[in-house]
Amino acid sequence: MDSEVLVTKMTQEQLNKILQQHKLWLDTKGEEGKRANLMGADLRYTNLRNANLTCASLEGAYLKGADLRFANLRFTNFIGANLRGAYLTAPSKSASSK
Repeated sequence: MDSEVLVTKMTQEQLNKILQQHKLWLDTKGEEGKRANLMGADLRYTNLRNANLTCASLEGAYLKGADLRFANLRFTNFIGANLRGAYLTAPSKSASSK
């Protein structure tokens, strides 16, 4: 690992709570919930499969081995993120049109 600063490893349960708040934020156009801020998070080997990460911040996140298959990553900030070994595929047409 380079000179990245990582936060404490996030549990899947903590991540799920953040994603629930992010979904609410997206669904209510920011009126409720909270935009996902995972800046600098240690997300190694976490399950983000099918997650809607639209407009989320993953700046500087460490995503080695993370499962991002079929996740909606539109407008997601990955500046400085480490995606080596992450599992990525394009979302389905129905997910990308939402």
